[in-house]
Amino acid sequence: MLARTALGRALRATSDDPDTARLMGIDPRKMYAVAAGISAATGGVAGILLAATSTFYPSTGSQMLLIAFEVVVVGGLGSLTGTILGGLLLAMAQLLGAKFFGPSYNQVAGHVVVLALLVFRPQGLLPRTAP
Repeated sequence: MLARTALGRALRATSDDPDTARLMGIDPRKMYAVAAGISAATGGVAGILLAATSTFYPSTGSQMLLIAFEVVVVGGLGSLTGTILGGLLLAMAQLLGAKFFGPSYNQVAGHVVVLALLVFRPQGLLPRTAP
């Protein structure tokens, strides 16, 4: 959607340079509102899916935020494909950690993979290239 639609191009243009986007006839305030709406809707869907598949409690948010941050860093900042690959890699590490070391080690295995990747490839799996 961000690469192939007029709305996506307007959102990307506004995020890159709001003044130039304004010169091209794009209202940056409207684009910020659209981006906030998309992110709120995505977060709402993610919350519903989390609630449907597991139990949650007050500290669940910080745990999910840490995992989401690690996924984005592993994938490479700004790379959607890298983020998807980072999520799959982190999920596999957590599953294998739970299988081989016990259920309490699933988070530890994920953190170890993130730290190892940051040591050997600090830019992430698929970093965003400059245009």
